[in-house]
Amino acid sequence: MSIWLPEFTKINGTKDGWTFRTSGPYRFVLHTTETDGLGLMPTNHPSPPHLWVDINKDIYLQGISLDLAAYALRHPAGTVETNGIPCIQIEIVGRAKDIHNYSNEWYAKLAQKVIGPVCDAIAIDYHKYLEFKGEGEGILASENSKIRMTENEWRHFEGVCGHQHVPHNSHWDPGRLNYAKIISILDGNEIQEPDPVPTFLPILCLGSQGDSTFSWQNELKHFGYSIKLDGDFGAKTKAHTMSFQRDRHIIVDGVVGDQTWLESNKASKESWKRP
Repeated sequence: MSIWLPEFTKINGTKDGWTFRTSGPYRFVLHTTETDGLGLMPTNHPSPPHLWVDINKDIYLQGISLDLAAYALRHPAGTVETNGIPCIQIEIVGRAKDIHNYSNEWYAKLAQKVIGPVCDAIAIDYHKYLEFKGEGEGILASENSKIRMTENEWRHFEGVCGHQHVPHNSHWDPGRLNYAKIISILDGNEIQEPDPVPTFLPILCLGSQGDSTFSWQNELKHFGYSIKLDGDFGAKTKAHTMSFQRDRHIIVDGVVGDQTWLESNKASKESWKRP
């Protein structure tokens, strides 16, 4: 029987789900996109998960029913099933190096709108999880990372874990997620600890380069602008930025600052609304 989460918007991704190859308990694997937004990924990614979420923009998308397998894990030939074992996968907008510093409000939304509903839908006890590790806690982005499960541990695991825990994979996302805070929220407790020091989106302008520029270009492409995704804020990216600002009736200066990021958030949320 198909399992679609009622509060998630159903989308058409690049692939339909497929039948799990093995039986066993469900596990819920958390990934981070390592970007500042979703852009075109939910409808264009060649190896999609079941779910895509952008907590800051209140965007919750589902492309594959939870009773079918997804595609976001590496599975070398001759090794234990990863995608093909009962496993729910989600891509969360954010960066592994920053996730421990996200706000209490962000964690509350992740807990109440994502972790809780998914665990309820597939009958996982959200109290069962593996500890999430971050920078400075060993070499995590390696198949040989000490925190990865063995094949036997993975076969029998039931609960919530990260991409960093999956055998024969090499990514370390979602970083040092504060899962104890998520449990506390779902158990009905008030968050006692103060908000962490916030991480801010950078100001982008002519000459900016790197991941944040790539993320901004991806957002522009999602909004329909014909732009090359190269992580280089050149003259064409500035021109498309000015077109976006003009179309959204905000200050037109070709600089991606707080107002432009905020307007991008609004435009992105509008674009994924249910018809």
